Amino acid sequence: MTDNSTPPRLVSGKYVILALLALGAAAAVGSWSYYALVQRWPMRFWGAETARLIAQAPQVEALRLEYAHVSDVKPASEPFVVVDRQRLVDVEKHDITGRPGLGHVRSALLNTASFGQTYDMVDDQPVWHYALRFSNDSQTATVVFSGDGQWTASSEGTTSVSLTPVADELASFLREQFSTEVEPRASPGR
Repeated sequence: MTDNSTPPRLVSGKYVILALLALGAAAAVGSWSYYALVQRWPMRFWGAETARLIAQAPQVEALRLEYAHVSDVKPASEPFVVVDRQRLVDVEKHDITGRPGLGHVRSALLNTASFGQTYDMVDDQPVWHYALRFSNDSQTATVVFSGDGQWTASSEGTTSVSLTPVADELASFLREQFSTEVEPRASPGR
């Protein structure tokens, strides 16, 4: 007995390849759009250069800060951290480039879900207790934090932003970087 029916028609390999390429391109566009949406607000707040340093800087230092007195003098090679006309001096500094958890801190600082309300610092500022200094060979960005992790600002900025969704974890990470930790003061008026 012979079978005279025609064999089923198979899909050409080139159509499968084209479909997979189109699916890959759609996934890439979707991923890019998602990350652009997730990072939109942090990019606007930090600025492109500071955001790039937060994400990619090869060297990161943790600083414990205190408010500088008029009599405090530091060499020109170690300037004060100035946040909207407030002078702060680092009283303890550690290189934390390879520390566990730093990647999570970088991600949190560049994720819209971490950000809350912003405040103009002209009238009222948090009490800054910590800073992270992100640097490469030629550029530096310093980001300051309240002791409770609730607030952050760029040392060049005039606004602060709430980090309430990640505050506990952030404060814990920052405290872990220092051996002789003093209990941070609460941020005033917040």
